[in-house]
Amino acid sequence: FGHGTSATVHGSGGAACPFRFPDVLVRFGIGLFRNSMKVTVTTEHRFMRTPDGRVWTCAQYGYAFFLRYLEVFDHVEVVSRVCDVPVVPSHWQRVDGSGVSLIPVPYYIGPWQYLRRRPRIMRVFLAAAKTAEAVIFRGGSSFSDGLTRAWRTRPRPFGVEVVGDPWEVFSPG
Repeated sequence: FGHGTSATVHGSGGAACPFRFPDVLVRFGIGLFRNSMKVTVTTEHRFMRTPDGRVWTCAQYGYAFFLRYLEVFDHVEVVSRVCDVPVVPSHWQRVDGSGVSLIPVPYYIGPWQYLRRRPRIMRVFLAAAKTAEAVIFRGGSSFSDGLTRAWRTRPRPFGVEVVGDPWEVFSPG
């Protein structure tokens, strides 16, 4: 972590990395910023937003997932696709809450919709990069790549969170 450097801070399912997420951040000096810095986190996940402004997920990346970032930072902004829907099923999990908000990226599915919406998507990335104090790029995603391009205009502290295991993805069999 730091200006112009990166660090892999988390392995797939915690198996490859014996540290808890906040412990790794403290090892890289981010603990010095505790309770005084907002972090922007990228994810390819697709969230749904109801008319009341609340953001929901059907499976992973609920509010509890982002609590680990709040152990080190005072606020988490999640950059992700958000689709407006009238209602969500009752078993869905809330994503936003105290200390966690979303920066909605125009919703798309597939490469053709992405290409049609790319100018608007890039504007969101540029705006997010302007206001971010620190960024955690969750590896292996086009969102991390897009925000990295916008981030270069004014670099600040950042880290890379590896969320896939290349051995499992590329191993024989």
